Amino acid sequence: MRHGWIYSLTIFLGAFLLFLIQPIIGKFLLPFFGGGSSVWSVSLVFFMTALLAGYLYAHWLSAFSKRKQLAIHSAVMIVGFIASFRIWSALGGRNVAVATGTAPEIELLKILFLTIGIPYLILSTTGPLLQFWYGGLKMVKSPYRLYALSNFGSLLAIGSYPFLIEPFSRLQTQGTAWTIFFWIFLSVFLLSLFVFVKKGLWGEQSRSLTPKIPAKSWALWLGLAFVPAVLLLSITNEVTQAIAPVPFLWLLPLGLYLLSFVIAFGLEFEPKGVVGFAVLLIVNVLVLLWGAYTGFIFLVQILLYFTVLFLGSLLCHVLLYRARPDRLGLTKFYIVVAAGGALGGMFVAFFAPLVFKDFWEAALGLFFVCLVALGVLREGSAALFSRLQAIFVALALALIFGLLMVRDQKGVIRSERNFYGVLSIKKQPYGKSLQLHTLYNGDILHGSQFFGEGSSQYEPTTYYTAESGIGQAFSAHPNRASGLRVGAIGLGVGTVAAYCGPRDYFRFYEINPAVIRIAQTEFSYLSNCQGHIEIQEGDARIELSKELRRGQRQNFDLLIVDAFTDDSIPVHLLTKEAFEIYISHLKPAGGVIAIHISNRYLNLEPVVSAASRHFNLDPETKFSNSLEHDGRPAIWILLRPNAGMSPDSSETLPLWTDSYSTLFRLLKF
Repeated sequence: MRHGWIYSLTIFLGAFLLFLIQPIIGKFLLPFFGGGSSVWSVSLVFFMTALLAGYLYAHWLSAFSKRKQLAIHSAVMIVGFIASFRIWSALGGRNVAVATGTAPEIELLKILFLTIGIPYLILSTTGPLLQFWYGGLKMVKSPYRLYALSNFGSLLAIGSYPFLIEPFSRLQTQGTAWTIFFWIFLSVFLLSLFVFVKKGLWGEQSRSLTPKIPAKSWALWLGLAFVPAVLLLSITNEVTQAIAPVPFLWLLPLGLYLLSFVIAFGLEFEPKGVVGFAVLLIVNVLVLLWGAYTGFIFLVQILLYFTVLFLGSLLCHVLLYRARPDRLGLTKFYIVVAAGGALGGMFVAFFAPLVFKDFWEAALGLFFVCLVALGVLREGSAALFSRLQAIFVALALALIFGLLMVRDQKGVIRSERNFYGVLSIKKQPYGKSLQLHTLYNGDILHGSQFFGEGSSQYEPTTYYTAESGIGQAFSAHPNRASGLRVGAIGLGVGTVAAYCGPRDYFRFYEINPAVIRIAQTEFSYLSNCQGHIEIQEGDARIELSKELRRGQRQNFDLLIVDAFTDDSIPVHLLTKEAFEIYISHLKPAGGVIAIHISNRYLNLEPVVSAASRHFNLDPETKFSNSLEHDGRPAIWILLRPNAGMSPDSSETLPLWTDSYSTLFRLLKF
């Protein structure tokens, strides 16, 4: 087909832009919603749902004559061109208003729709619409090959962003470049329509010839698309909760997911090959479960998670390709596949937080994909199981997953889950007369307190003991005797309030309302404070910025940055713009910024050092390993203004900004 290249070019460019905007807008919105991993999960649901809407639009449009299709879609693209200026404006000026009092999931979806909704919808229609037209031509290869091409374009966008785009350009530049290429895409699309209509090459299919698809096929397509989507979102959550919610860790699992599409829809697999995938998948799941039970090194667990994600997605997508209809059922097939993906995303992002007390959706995703693998091993001439044996294995796997879930709840006296994560309080005996209550976010320690007889109840614990960096910051502060004004970004259980004296003023900033409730009702550090305490609900950067605009400069003697999301400080709290806000709220004489950088997988000290050089702050790193009073190893950096400090160029890590940050050089191996 001589002119088929224009279909291919348009589909490729549309898919590339469709997936390139995902990390750009996700990174842009992180600071507005606390920098947690749920931002990406909800964003993925939006992307999947918008993709479904695009497919539905393509199916609806295909019912009209080709002249009406051209007129309708041209009008939609003109609207998309106008709407694209919103992306340019938002990324360039960061002028996004987040309403308070609204569920963060709903507010995030609203902002995504208003910012990229129409352009994203147009891009999502490109693949199925052009494949439908292309499939109507005579003497052409299967339009499903174009589906693989579309996924290759998506994969290229995902692979290029963390390695070629993010490290070398700022968000404003990325937004501008994306908008310009979107305009180029619209031009190419319109040109392709003109060429094919002008030359009479536009394929046209009759909707009346579309075969009736049995309900069994619909259910099969839906299920085979649902399971990989559950795996994708739940495994991405597991990884980003432990390390950091950044584009690279969003895109790596998404890339594996799309690669499975490319391979499944681009190659033909023999039945024995599919059986091999199923066996390898079950083996990897069992190894992963064993590692979770015995405590593998987390980086090994991540490798196993990603292996299971790829093999599970590949198995489901190969089966999906084998169950595809002929080209007359093309648009319905894509609609059901997109619906399965959207439902899988909604299951993880919305249903699981409402129903599950912990992050059990990853275990359920593994169980679902094992059932698919057992189905493969059960069917066909190469069947390895009888039906009874397959049922027995499925029940055994269900028992294993159930025992692991029950084990995670051992000792838990309260659990609460919302957009910001899973909070659980565990109780355990400590010595002869004490009980230790510990707060966890996921599996990350967020503070503890002793209860029982004796004076230990109000002693600071974990990362905040008297020997820790923050303990030394309080004891050595020159204004300690006269009373301190203390700001604390992140509340936890309120442990730093153990240092609160009668003349002190403590102001906490906490984005998670559940943390505030737990600190006030389940722990007593706050109520025992003899000074004055205020708690401001909301993202600390946003609230501190509002205070500056209102002229409410806090003049903190000590500003504590300890807002852990999962296992690390949110990136937006370590950028140039963040430090500008901190310094503006600091008392000019004797003010100290204390930053907690303890982390299992990231070395954050170079990031803080780069900021200290830029702002002429004198950094002092404090390590502590005290185990008294439930003490834990901790790393704090204390920053003090030093106008006479000369710049230090011995380290070359660039200063992080809201538009630029990268984690590659910070990973601990």
